[in-house]
Amino acid sequence: MINVDEVCIHYIHTSLAKLGISIWGPNLTESPDSLFNSACHIAAIRSFHEVALQGPYPNVSKAYLNNLTLLTPAYNHFVHYLSAQCFKKELMSPGKFELVTKKAVVLRCRLRLCKARCEFLLTIRGCPKQYIKMLAKPNTHSDNEVDSNSITHTIKTLEFRSANASKLICPVDLLMQKADILTGKTSQKHVRWLPKTPVPSTFKSPPTQLPIDFYSPSWYNNLPPGQKKKWVNSTHVVLLPDAAQSLKLIPHPDESLSGSKFSKKYYEQKIRVYQVPVVEELTKEHLGKTGDLDCHDKVLDDDEEGIDLQQPSDGEDVDEDEYYAEGEFGDLYYQEDGWLVENEDDDGDFDEEEEEVDIEHDWEGDLEMGKTRHEESVV
Repeated sequence: MINVDEVCIHYIHTSLAKLGISIWGPNLTESPDSLFNSACHIAAIRSFHEVALQGPYPNVSKAYLNNLTLLTPAYNHFVHYLSAQCFKKELMSPGKFELVTKKAVVLRCRLRLCKARCEFLLTIRGCPKQYIKMLAKPNTHSDNEVDSNSITHTIKTLEFRSANASKLICPVDLLMQKADILTGKTSQKHVRWLPKTPVPSTFKSPPTQLPIDFYSPSWYNNLPPGQKKKWVNSTHVVLLPDAAQSLKLIPHPDESLSGSKFSKKYYEQKIRVYQVPVVEELTKEHLGKTGDLDCHDKVLDDDEEGIDLQQPSDGEDVDEDEYYAEGEFGDLYYQEDGWLVENEDDDGDFDEEEEEVDIEHDWEGDLEMGKTRHEESVV
C-alpha cells in the first residue's frame, strides 16, 4: 500500500478537470488512440510524472520520469492489454474474473499449507515416505474460507478425498501447532476449524495417480473407466484401515512396510468398496512386483510463510455446536468409507458391520513426539 499526500491527490483531480474529465477511466472498448483515451493517457502520464517527483512512490528512478518512449508503452500494456483482457472476460461472464482472482489467492494458500505440512513430516523419524509423497501434491490439501460470523477459517471438504485420508491429514496441523509451542516458536498462523456439517470445496480437480484408497469410493465409482485409469493408481493402497492410528508416538507396525508389501496386505480388504475395471484388477503377485508408490511432485520451494495455524485471536467466538475442536473430527470421517471399522477379527479380516468409533487420541504422546521431532530437525 502506498500513502500519497493529499496535495498530490488534489493535483491529480485538478489535472483531470483541466482536460474535462470528471472521473478517470479509459474506454476499453475503443482504440487506445481515440480522443478520450488519449486524454486519459496524457492525464495519467502527467500526473504520475509530477507526483513521482515529490517522492511518494518508493523505488522510482527519477532518471526515467521524462522517458516517454518507456512510459507510453508501459501505460498501453497495462491499460489497453492487461486490463482490457480482464475487462473482456468480465463482459463474457460477469463475476468470473473476481472468482478466478479469489481462487488464485486460495491456491497460493494451499501451496503454502502443502509445503508446511510436508516440511513438518520430514522432521518425523520413521514417517512413511508414502505419506510425504502423497501430501506433496497440493491438490490433496483442502482450502478454507473465513466465516464472517465468528472470524473462523472453515475447512472445506474435497469431494474426491476419502474420509480415511482426511483422518490422516487433519491431525497434522495440531501436531505442528503443539510442536511450535514446545520449541518456543512464535507463529501468526490462523486456526482452521472443521465444521460438523461439511462445506463442499469449489476445487474439483483431484491429484493424479495417487493410491486408490486416497480417493473417495463414491467419487471413484462414479467415474467412467477411462477416467479411473487417468486419475487413480488402482494397483496400490497407502493408508492404514484406520488412518487415525497413523503418526503416533508408537508407530503402527505396518507403517514400516514398503509400498508393495503394504499393498499386498491391505489391497484385497480395501478394494471391495471400489468398482475397479476388470482389466485393472491385479493379483497379489503383480502387486508385489509393481514397486513402491512413485510420486515425482516436489514441494514448492517458495519464501512465503505457511498457512496460519495458531493465531490466538482466531476461533475465540467459535460455536462448539458447529465446529469440532481444532485438529479433531469426531465421527465425521467414520461415516463414509465402507471399509472403516473399529476392530479386527482374529483371522485378520474386518467385521462386516460398522460401528460408531470413539476416537481417543493420545495427544500427550503426540505432543512429546512433536517436540522430539523438532529437536532432531534443529540438531
